[in-house]
Amino acid sequence: MPRSCHFIRPVFIAALLIATSMGAFSDETPAPSPPANSSATPVPPEKPTSIDLPKDDSDAAKLLHFDSPQRIHGRFLVEFKSDAELAELRQFAMQDLPTNTDNANRVAAQVAKQVGGRVVDMIGRNGGGFVFVIEMPDEQALELAKDPRIKLIEPDMVIKEAAIQTQVLPSDNSIWHLDRIDQINLPVDHLYHYDDSPDSGQVYIIDSGIRATHHEFANDYIFTYMDDCTVSGGNNINGEPLCGGDINATDCRGHGTEVAGAIGAVHYGSNKSLFLKAVKVTDCATGTITSASIVRAFWSVIHDYEGDNYPSVIDISIVSGADTEIDKAAQAALDHNIVIVSSAGNGGNNACNYSPGRLGSVINVGGTDQGDHVGDSNYGPCVTLFAPMNSITTALNTSDTDTTIVSGTSFAAPQVAGIAAHYYATHGTQTPSQVLAAMFVGATSNVIQGSTGCLSPPSGQCSPNALLNSLLAGLNGALMPKAAVFISITTLLYSD
Repeated sequence: MPRSCHFIRPVFIAALLIATSMGAFSDETPAPSPPANSSATPVPPEKPTSIDLPKDDSDAAKLLHFDSPQRIHGRFLVEFKSDAELAELRQFAMQDLPTNTDNANRVAAQVAKQVGGRVVDMIGRNGGGFVFVIEMPDEQALELAKDPRIKLIEPDMVIKEAAIQTQVLPSDNSIWHLDRIDQINLPVDHLYHYDDSPDSGQVYIIDSGIRATHHEFANDYIFTYMDDCTVSGGNNINGEPLCGGDINATDCRGHGTEVAGAIGAVHYGSNKSLFLKAVKVTDCATGTITSASIVRAFWSVIHDYEGDNYPSVIDISIVSGADTEIDKAAQAALDHNIVIVSSAGNGGNNACNYSPGRLGSVINVGGTDQGDHVGDSNYGPCVTLFAPMNSITTALNTSDTDTTIVSGTSFAAPQVAGIAAHYYATHGTQTPSQVLAAMFVGATSNVIQGSTGCLSPPSGQCSPNALLNSLLAGLNGALMPKAAVFISITTLLYSD
């Protein structure tokens, strides 16, 4: 991507000097260094959780996650059974089976009315039967579950962005997070090495939007495709969810622009030549994010991805409590070969209790501080690897030039998303599980200081001691093109 002249000259000279010193232009290119203290190829941790579904067809089993502290009382996601399951219900006439959009709308309105509720939103097919948002008294949920056409009922939830801190940008303008992820050991060397290939992937950002006019995004293709998933756009021909349509480039809350900056900003992003697409799930007026908007967002990405089939990554720096409908939508994206990178969340809790990061093929990212200690991050075997999370400098949505410093796993995950997008775009046909394995094996091992965080007995399982490496130095040389590591390296100098 083109850069301004004042930026190219010192970067190119530094890149030439470093590439020459590394023997990049010789016939014999050295192999990448292995991870620190490693004697064998590490294996990604096996996540112990899967999508929660009713254990049987009893009325009580259909009620999921009613004890979630994030639940919205009186508001539920109600999923009907799949077409195949409905076909077995001989007691209903065909018009009373929600197997198409018209029938589903009518049946949902009827069953809601019977329990004193009302349909407020139709999400669509989320990998199975039709899903609706129904408002009704809490005590009527079990009554509704008695209808044999119902697959499951779970509360809609208020979901929070994972950021924990924002402060004014200091005068030194340090970018320590990039300084850390391109090398094996501390201390940092005040350089950032990265592959400057012009085609370095595509990232969908499920968040509050992006200020696309910000100068930090001069090198990125930020599409006007910004689907507003806070409102329903109906359903496509298969009955799958659609969002309410395009929005303008303005990020009304800020979190999405900050996340985008950590992915692809000229100075602050881990990947500086990629496509960014915003999928909005945050209500501008209230800042609220709901389960319904996130389910729609995953399907919005699927529909757009099916149009171009370009290797794509989703960054979701939003953490939900265990949520079946979100997990199902995320799994649908994974099944379409879309890589998902999520923030593990903040607060020092078990990451296996949060969606969608607990899913097996989701790259779930915890956070570290400047001394390689685990920060105020969630932990456990559902964390895939760690990345810097404290005092991350990034773009701000208040103007086209403003920057800020933020902290949280919200900004650790985007660094991984940027590297994963580049890897996915340059390595041909891959599955999300293979990209996850590449990020994990390519990470720097055994440099995180102190405990990485372990679950209580009897499990006792711990987070992996793996820190993002932007050059994926732990990978076997055959998996990383020589040019990407040693010839096409660009070095970003950000301090005197």
